[in-house]
Amino acid sequence: MTDQSDELSIGQVAERTGLSVHALRFYEREGIFLSPIRRAAGGRRVYTEDDVDWLTLCTILRGAAMPLDDIRRYTELVRAGDGNEPERLALLRRHEERVREQQHKLDRCLDLTRFKIGVYEDILAGDTAPAEDKASLADEKGILVMSEGTPHASGPDDVPANGDDRPAFDTSVAHQARIYDYWLGGKDNYAADRKAAEEAIAAYPGVVTGARANRQFLARAVRHLAADAGIRQFLDIGTGIPTANNTHEVAQAVAPGSRVVYVDYDPVVLAHARALLTSREAGATEYIDADLRDTDTILEQASQTLDFSQPVAIMLIAIMHAIGDVDPYQIVAKLMDAVPPGSHLVLSHVASDIDPEQIAEATARLNQLSRQHFTLRDHAQVLRFFKGLELLEPGVVRVEKWRASELETQYQSAMWGGMGRKP
Repeated sequence: MTDQSDELSIGQVAERTGLSVHALRFYEREGIFLSPIRRAAGGRRVYTEDDVDWLTLCTILRGAAMPLDDIRRYTELVRAGDGNEPERLALLRRHEERVREQQHKLDRCLDLTRFKIGVYEDILAGDTAPAEDKASLADEKGILVMSEGTPHASGPDDVPANGDDRPAFDTSVAHQARIYDYWLGGKDNYAADRKAAEEAIAAYPGVVTGARANRQFLARAVRHLAADAGIRQFLDIGTGIPTANNTHEVAQAVAPGSRVVYVDYDPVVLAHARALLTSREAGATEYIDADLRDTDTILEQASQTLDFSQPVAIMLIAIMHAIGDVDPYQIVAKLMDAVPPGSHLVLSHVASDIDPEQIAEATARLNQLSRQHFTLRDHAQVLRFFKGLELLEPGVVRVEKWRASELETQYQSAMWGGMGRKP
């Protein structure tokens, strides 16, 4: 029998383990104690040092994402004594994989946090950092870093003169991905992005609901492809800053083995994507830093993750209207030529023939303030992107009308969208 000097009250155990009294009683109800319940002469529950040690271990396991059912089972196995070590080992190995996955996500989030700290330090320092320090950061992150207020060197059609066509990180110039992030209620945007976004809203207030309708269209399209069309590979070009219902999240919720490659060339998108767009263990998620115009690079790098002998969904969501300086139809044709029959094209595009005067004014304001220049297209021009493909019902329609529930149609847009299958 344990000496009374070894007995601990629930308050003492709470203090020693850092758990609340409520949590301790919950653990007790769930059977997460090694020793049988013991009570003092007055009837109160008493605890021992062994209970403290075990609860501390279980708290660590729980904090590192071990499911409660696994903790309960592990407790039962230890309580039962020797002879069940193989099952204990299997439980712990399964948990080790979860911890490694959590560690991987935390490492990526740490990289993102450090990146953003550097951005703000650069801005607050007034761009006084030595050039060699900036070059070092650019090398490390694979981006070009510039401070707010510093103009970027540009070539023809506002292409940066940096040798590889990637945009310098210049917060004084609005960028499509960050403008879109603002319309969706995100926080990863800067003063220039917010000004451009608000100018567009002033000309056409429906741009905000249009962005949300477009996001819902993406989710419905991916869900159909994964659940009904059996697609397990996705090439999402023009990713934008990650938000809710990203392509890999929707696809892997249906088919955990889905493989997704994201493509964008904005440095902020790059930093967020590498930190936040993490795959389920059964699938794969990769990110390519490239311009949509550079289809050869995209296809070459995507082939390291995707099997182009099997069907692929090409996702071009609200990106083709940013292409006006080269033939946009040739870009889409080249992408679809690279994938086999059974592949799909999903595309949405700002319309020139829905609320045309307001949309034209909103676009003109964006073109004055944004790095990209946007080109509007009418229904017939958007339909042309699906040339040679079997257009799925209901065809090319406003994105909020594409296989939407009644609730989803509350968001109105000035965007055409559709899906086609390669025969």
